[in-house]
Amino acid sequence: MSDKEELRCILLDILRMGLLRIRVLGWNGKLEECAAEADRLHNLPDMIREMNIESILYYHNFELPYSMQRMANPGPYEADWRRLGVVLNRMQSRGSKTQGVIRFFGKLLGVRMMLIVVALLLLIGYGIFAK
Repeated sequence: MSDKEELRCILLDILRMGLLRIRVLGWNGKLEECAAEADRLHNLPDMIREMNIESILYYHNFELPYSMQRMANPGPYEADWRRLGVVLNRMQSRGSKTQGVIRFFGKLLGVRMMLIVVALLLLIGYGIFAK
Protein backbone atom coordinates (compact mmCIF):
# COMPACT_ATOMS: atom_id res chain seq x y z
CA MET A 1 0.00 0.00 0.00
CA SER A 2 1.35 3.43 -0.92
CA ASP A 3 1.87 6.09 1.72
CA LYS A 4 -1.02 8.15 0.35
CA GLU A 5 -3.35 5.14 0.47
CA GLU A 6 -2.24 4.44 4.03
CA LEU A 7 -2.90 8.08 4.95
CA ARG A 8 -6.35 7.86 3.35
CA CYS A 9 -7.15 4.71 5.38
CA ILE A 10 -6.01 6.36 8.62
CA LEU A 11 -8.06 9.48 7.95
CA LEU A 12 -11.09 7.32 7.16
CA ASP A 13 -10.56 5.43 10.43
CA ILE A 14 -10.44 8.74 12.34
CA LEU A 15 -13.61 9.92 10.58
CA ARG A 16 -15.39 6.63 11.33
CA MET A 17 -14.42 6.78 15.01
CA GLY A 18 -15.60 10.38 15.23
CA LEU A 19 -18.96 9.60 13.66
CA LEU A 20 -19.47 6.70 16.07
CA ARG A 21 -18.59 8.98 18.98
CA ILE A 22 -21.04 11.64 17.77
CA ARG A 23 -23.78 9.01 17.59
CA VAL A 24 -23.15 7.79 21.14
CA LEU A 25 -22.79 11.31 22.52
CA GLY A 26 -26.01 12.33 20.80
CA TRP A 27 -27.89 9.36 22.26
CA ASN A 28 -26.66 10.45 25.66
CA GLY A 29 -27.76 14.06 25.14
CA LYS A 30 -24.24 15.51 25.21
CA LEU A 31 -24.78 18.18 22.57
CA GLU A 32 -21.68 20.28 23.33
CA GLU A 33 -19.43 17.24 23.03
CA CYS A 34 -21.17 16.32 19.75
CA ALA A 35 -20.40 19.80 18.42
CA ALA A 36 -16.76 19.58 19.55
CA GLU A 37 -16.44 16.16 17.91
CA ALA A 38 -17.94 17.46 14.66
CA ASP A 39 -15.57 20.42 14.80
CA ARG A 40 -12.63 18.00 14.93
CA LEU A 41 -13.89 16.08 11.90
CA HIS A 42 -15.33 18.64 9.52
CA ASN A 43 -12.14 19.09 7.43
CA LEU A 44 -11.44 15.37 7.02
CA PRO A 45 -13.63 14.75 3.94
CA ASP A 46 -11.75 17.43 1.96
CA MET A 47 -8.40 16.08 3.16
CA ILE A 48 -9.40 12.56 2.12
CA ARG A 49 -10.62 13.76 -1.29
CA GLU A 50 -7.65 16.00 -2.08
CA MET A 51 -4.86 14.13 -0.26
CA ASN A 52 -2.93 17.40 0.06
CA ILE A 53 0.03 16.55 2.27
CA GLU A 54 0.41 20.14 3.52
CA SER A 55 -3.21 20.14 4.75
CA ILE A 56 -2.74 16.79 6.45
CA LEU A 57 0.49 18.00 8.08
CA TYR A 58 -1.31 21.10 9.35
CA TYR A 59 -4.08 18.89 10.74
CA HIS A 60 -1.53 16.64 12.45
CA ASN A 61 0.78 19.36 13.76
CA PHE A 62 -1.75 22.00 14.84
CA GLU A 63 -5.34 20.78 14.93
CA LEU A 64 -4.70 17.44 16.65
CA PRO A 65 -2.67 18.83 19.58
CA TYR A 66 -5.35 21.48 20.11
CA SER A 67 -8.06 18.80 19.99
CA MET A 68 -6.19 16.59 22.44
CA GLN A 69 -6.01 19.43 24.95
CA ARG A 70 -9.75 20.03 24.75
CA MET A 71 -10.85 16.36 24.85
CA ALA A 72 -11.75 14.69 28.10
CA ASN A 73 -10.79 11.30 26.64
CA PRO A 74 -8.68 11.30 23.45
CA GLY A 75 -8.02 7.57 23.91
CA PRO A 76 -10.14 6.27 21.03
CA TYR A 77 -8.14 8.38 18.57
CA GLU A 78 -4.62 7.99 19.95
CA ALA A 79 -3.62 4.90 17.95
CA ASP A 80 -4.79 6.43 14.66
CA TRP A 81 -3.14 9.77 15.46
CA ARG A 82 0.14 7.94 16.18
CA ARG A 83 -0.16 5.98 12.91
CA LEU A 84 -0.79 9.24 11.07
CA GLY A 85 2.39 10.73 12.56
CA VAL A 86 4.47 7.69 11.62
CA VAL A 87 3.34 7.78 7.99
CA LEU A 88 3.79 11.55 7.69
CA ASN A 89 7.30 11.34 9.19
CA ARG A 90 8.18 8.53 6.79
CA MET A 91 6.91 10.56 3.84
CA GLN A 92 8.79 13.67 4.94
CA SER A 93 12.06 11.77 5.42
CA ARG A 94 11.76 10.26 1.93
CA GLY A 95 10.68 13.54 0.42
CA SER A 96 13.37 15.61 2.08
CA LYS A 97 16.04 14.34 -0.35
CA THR A 98 13.87 15.07 -3.37
CA GLN A 99 12.74 18.39 -1.95
CA GLY A 100 16.37 19.40 -1.35
CA VAL A 101 17.21 18.84 -5.01
CA ILE A 102 14.08 20.71 -6.10
CA ARG A 103 14.92 23.63 -3.77
CA PHE A 104 18.49 23.75 -5.13
CA PHE A 105 17.32 23.94 -8.75
CA GLY A 106 14.58 26.38 -7.77
CA LYS A 107 17.17 28.69 -6.21
CA LEU A 108 19.43 28.29 -9.22
CA LEU A 109 16.54 29.13 -11.54
CA GLY A 110 15.59 32.04 -9.29
CA VAL A 111 19.12 33.47 -9.49
CA ARG A 112 19.09 33.14 -13.29
CA MET A 113 15.74 34.89 -13.52
CA MET A 114 16.94 37.66 -11.23
CA LEU A 115 20.03 38.22 -13.42
CA ILE A 116 17.84 38.35 -16.53
CA VAL A 117 15.51 40.89 -14.92
CA VAL A 118 18.46 43.04 -13.80
CA ALA A 119 19.96 42.86 -17.30
CA LEU A 120 16.64 43.86 -18.87
CA LEU A 121 16.25 46.74 -16.44
CA LEU A 122 19.78 47.92 -17.22
CA LEU A 123 19.10 47.73 -20.94
CA ILE A 124 15.81 49.56 -20.55
CA GLY A 125 17.39 52.12 -18.28
CA TYR A 126 20.31 52.62 -20.68
CA GLY A 127 17.91 53.00 -23.58
CA ILE A 128 15.88 55.60 -21.73
CA PHE A 129 18.86 57.62 -20.51
CA ALA A 130 20.80 57.37 -23.79
CA LYS A 131 18.34 59.62 -25.62
